[in-house]
Amino acid sequence: MDEIHQYLLNKKILITGCLGSIGSELLKQLADMENVSIIGIDNRETELHSIKKLYKPKNNVSINLCDIRDRDKMIEITKKVDVIIHAAALKHVVICELNPYEAVKTNIIGTQNLIESAIINDVEKFILISTDKAVNPTNMMGGTKLAAERLVAAYSNKDDIYTNFGIVRFGNVLSSRGSVLEIWKSSLSLKQKIPLTDINMTRFIMSIPNSVKLILKTILFAENGEIFILKMNSVEIINLAKAFLLANNEDENNFKIIGKSVGEKMNEELLNKSELLNLMENHEMYVKLSFFDDINEKENVNRVKRLGFDFAKEIKYDSSDRRLILNKNKILALIRDET
Repeated sequence: MDEIHQYLLNKKILITGCLGSIGSELLKQLADMENVSIIGIDNRETELHSIKKLYKPKNNVSINLCDIRDRDKMIEITKKVDVIIHAAALKHVVICELNPYEAVKTNIIGTQNLIESAIINDVEKFILISTDKAVNPTNMMGGTKLAAERLVAAYSNKDDIYTNFGIVRFGNVLSSRGSVLEIWKSSLSLKQKIPLTDINMTRFIMSIPNSVKLILKTILFAENGEIFILKMNSVEIINLAKAFLLANNEDENNFKIIGKSVGEKMNEELLNKSELLNLMENHEMYVKLSFFDDINEKENVNRVKRLGFDFAKEIKYDSSDRRLILNKNKILALIRDET
């Protein structure tokens, strides 16, 4: 964190979606850094009122009500900003399926507004928070996040732009807002069996602190629209459910099968087949160089190697890969750590 703090010293950071699980953790960690200014934005009035009071004693934090769909407001609020961490998005698969144009307006047009605002105001770094659902998408949410990734990568290849771009891609975040654990907690509070989609389904998982750790590191690394992907473990949903029930002193079979929702995959992937070519890695993450910068590929490879990465040797990118799947006891330990 010292190296990250040193880079952010006397800089102003904008966090979009500052009320979400990732955005709020970023806000919390950055607010504790001396001589770093933070602007948090979101469009949820009541919660913003509460968090504004929470951060009132911090003279380096400004909380604002606004929407990334409003281009003029984004241009205004990014003036004199040095780093944008773009975490705001519509993230729930079913909601995006039922409201496709809303997903487009937020995840694509909202991202475009922020990219253009960053360029207009000469923002130094722009980090997009993405998702494994952007890989070979089968739903509206994943499709719009893939489009957002491509927008960031395309702009990173323009020579006359001051801003450096990067993308962070990761899987399901344990205990995040609207996560399956939150849904299951609600079911238990109502004395109901927890809903389970399919016993054969698998998902990548990670903790909120690990998510934020990756995001902050990419601020140092990002330059040419690279995609940074955390190396994650995965879980079988059936074992996640059983571990959750045991952690809550319930019978591990207190669940009901409801079937998967429209657009849901059985398994998730961190990378698509084309991204496996010339993929690089260190012990924590993979990095895929921008699709749009073949001319400077050798120079980019050498730069990323100087950051401690090398060409990936053993790539594990499918959540059904048995080498990645945690057993029930390890999942139980993770859940207990989260609570």
